[in-house]
Amino acid sequence: MTAADSGERGHAKSGRAQMSPQDRSALEELGTVRNYAQGDVLLWEGDHADLVMIMRTGRVKVVTVAESGYETLLAHRGPGDLIGEMAVIDGETRSASVVAVEPAQVVVVSAEAFRTFVATHPQVVRALVSSITRRLRESDRRRSDLGAYPTDIRLARHLLELAEGHGDRQPDGSVAITLRVTQRDLAAAIGSSRESVGRDLRDFRSAGLIVNRGRTIVVLNVVTLRAFAYSENPDRRM
Repeated sequence: MTAADSGERGHAKSGRAQMSPQDRSALEELGTVRNYAQGDVLLWEGDHADLVMIMRTGRVKVVTVAESGYETLLAHRGPGDLIGEMAVIDGETRSASVVAVEPAQVVVVSAEAFRTFVATHPQVVRALVSSITRRLRESDRRRSDLGAYPTDIRLARHLLELAEGHGDRQPDGSVAITLRVTQRDLAAAIGSSRESVGRDLRDFRSAGLIVNRGRTIVVLNVVTLRAFAYSENPDRRM
């Protein structure tokens, strides 16, 4: 049962390193606390990987920027997630930047301390391998969707992911996406333009699938949106 179906607020499971609370607390003891404001860059693409971060509060987006300036949104991370660990593990420079989408608090652990901790905690290794595997599968699926489906299908699927990972069920049965996202963010996540996303959002609103309440996107009918997003009938359009 997903967060959107159960009414529980959560974060996307795809990137979560499932360390035990005890292991996470032990790792946090090796680091120092830092606070970031909305819009702050926590990690820069291309930088040397000299630390990892453990999210305590707030949420961030993981993005990469092409030479043309086009931004691709890869994922969102929230409380309990590790960020920056992949570059520390493989010794390469960072493949993406991490930006706070709301005020965030993290614990910063040096790369050396993190590697030593992982070497002495085999159960953490298993959690990291599981997390990285899920991320790779998610990345493969997104690349497959880019070539196989039109923008409205990709947008519908992304909205469902946001509702599942960052959804708060309302008394009327709708699901409010608690993560603040812009049309630019949505376009960057699905490999489309802001104009196309804007048109598709208008279509979704006209069809009664979503509504905007202030800056919050609310999915009015998860079941109907999912039926549209994953219909096996290619001619089924709104």
